[in-house]
Amino acid sequence: MQRYFIPSIQMETSKAVIQGDDAKHITKVMRMEIGSRLVVLNNEGRAAVGVISSFNDGGEVWVDLEQEEQKNSELPVKAAIAQALVKGDKLDYIVQKSTELGVSVIYIYQAERSVVKWDQAKAAKKIERLQKIAKEAAEQSERRIIPQVMYCENTSKLMKQAASYEECMVIDEEEARSGSHSALSESLSRSSNSDSSFFACIGPEGGISEKEKLSMTSSGFYSVSLGPRILRSETASSYFLAVLSYHFELMR
Repeated sequence: MQRYFIPSIQMETSKAVIQGDDAKHITKVMRMEIGSRLVVLNNEGRAAVGVISSFNDGGEVWVDLEQEEQKNSELPVKAAIAQALVKGDKLDYIVQKSTELGVSVIYIYQAERSVVKWDQAKAAKKIERLQKIAKEAAEQSERRIIPQVMYCENTSKLMKQAASYEECMVIDEEEARSGSHSALSESLSRSSNSDSSFFACIGPEGGISEKEKLSMTSSGFYSVSLGPRILRSETASSYFLAVLSYHFELMR
C-alpha cells in the first residue's frame, strides 16, 4: 500500500485528511478511488491503515482509519550523519540511502575542503529539496519517521549539535590506512542499549582537514576507521548505518 506522511493535526483517531501534493499524487498519479486502501503516518510514530472515503472539491482526500499498523521499522538507536558538502548530486544519493538505512538526523555542513559553497539563500532552498527526498525515501522504505535534514555553516556549529549524542566519531581515512579498525567496534560495545545515540562526521571528497580533525577529537570525538578500504564520501554513511543495523537489529 502507498504511504503518506501528513501533519499530526490532520490525523485524528479515526479520520485523516490528505492535502497538497500528496492528494494530487493519490488522484492524478495513483488514480485511487473511494475504497482504495493506504497507510497514513503523522511523523510522530503513528501509522494507520485506512480506506479513502471521499474526495472534495478543494482537492482534499478524506480517509477512514481502520487499524493501527503494528510493525515498527525504525532503527532502535538514534543515528545522526554529519555529511560535508560534496559535488554534483551526491547529496541526493546520501540523503536517500541514509533514510532507507534508518538515519534519524542528517546534518549537511561546510567543511574546509568542500569544493561546493552554499550561501544562506541557497542553503534554505537546497535543504528544502533534500527534506523532500528524505520524505519520499521514508515512504518508500516504510519508515514511521522522516529524518530531519539540517544545515550547519561550519564545524563549530556542527559540534554544538553533536553535544547531545552519546557516541561521537569522525570517519578518518588515516585510521584505515594505519590498519587500526577497532574504534567503531569498541564504540558499539560501549553502547549496547536502545537508548544509545551515535553521531558520525564524514568529510568531503578531499577528506577532513587536520585542523577540523584535531578540533573534533579535542572535543571528545573518536577517530574511526570503516575498515581497510578507503571509501568515497558518498559511501561512508551507508556503510556506517549498515553496521549499526547489523549490530542492533540483526544480531538481536
